[in-house]
Amino acid sequence: MKWLDDDALDLGLEGEHPLGVLDGEITAALCHMLHGPLSKENPWAYSRENILRCARHRRHRRHAAAVAGLFRAKFDPENPLKDPEAYQARRAAARRAMEADLEDEVALTVFLRMLDAVDATHRTNLHMPHRYALSFRVDPRVLEGPDLGRRDTPFGAFFVHGRRFDGFHCRFRDIARGGIRLVSPATSEQLSIESARTYDEAWGLSSAQQAKNKDIPEGGSKGVVLVNTNGLQANARFFALRKSFKAFTDALLDLITDTPDTRKYVVDYFGRPELLYLGPDEQVTPDDINWVVRRARERGHPVPAAFMSSKPDAGINHKEFGVTSEGVFVFLDVALREAGLRPPRGEEGAAAAAAFPPSASCSSR
Repeated sequence: MKWLDDDALDLGLEGEHPLGVLDGEITAALCHMLHGPLSKENPWAYSRENILRCARHRRHRRHAAAVAGLFRAKFDPENPLKDPEAYQARRAAARRAMEADLEDEVALTVFLRMLDAVDATHRTNLHMPHRYALSFRVDPRVLEGPDLGRRDTPFGAFFVHGRRFDGFHCRFRDIARGGIRLVSPATSEQLSIESARTYDEAWGLSSAQQAKNKDIPEGGSKGVVLVNTNGLQANARFFALRKSFKAFTDALLDLITDTPDTRKYVVDYFGRPELLYLGPDEQVTPDDINWVVRRARERGHPVPAAFMSSKPDAGINHKEFGVTSEGVFVFLDVALREAGLRPPRGEEGAAAAAAFPPSASCSSR
């Protein structure tokens, strides 16, 4: 219970017709996951609070229960609903009930998209014992919303919902690497804004990484974990970030490791093994890196040392030696000087380097 988010507890235990803890957690996770694509259609109608309000409404609870029940049945490790005809019949019955009962167009759209999200989920750790968060391996097309077809679709996507956090991992090739960043907005208003764009941030960063990696075997990926630290003091905030990072990565391991537990409790519709390769980014500490590599080894990852790069006692420390963003600026500075151009300075830094005469002095910094 201590790992459940407040929205999951609210849906599962509160109100006239509580869903139960498991169905409440499924419903909350789907609402959080769909906030991004729905908000692109109408950011006011499909705010995260409005989406959750649709699920909480006493008249809508039976539809939330139908979606969660379909999800549970699909991934029931004892008797999964794998027969396509049986699955489609149950899904169609849920849809007919929604269309007959829901006069509110926003609510109807929310529940229909939730059905789509159940269809698009390939794996979940829902039934894993001792899990720290709820994770889905999904078809990334369900996360694209209106952008589907307008931009490149990733190879794969994962979503993780836990106490005080939601996270996405996005990759553009089967074998890909990229950092995990923790985002902790200072206000509840900023948290709502970031919630709507978390997947897009992961998409954009992984797409950029893919472009940077075009000449090497690894594709580009990125993980973005949005952590709600509002109202927390400094020590509690630090703890929430560490806990969220650990829960996020451990929930990913639930879906990519081949162990007796995962074979027993994780129903797989994707049909092929997957390995993720992570790196550190914003607000990830050396202790986090050591923990996740150790945890990957404990969980049976085939190459735990490769699960996350930049171990403190191996290789080059990116933050200490500045070989990421700072390296780009140093490279650009040297390239401009070699071309006989003076790098722009101060308030004029946004001006193009070509604005300076080719004969300009490049001897001073």
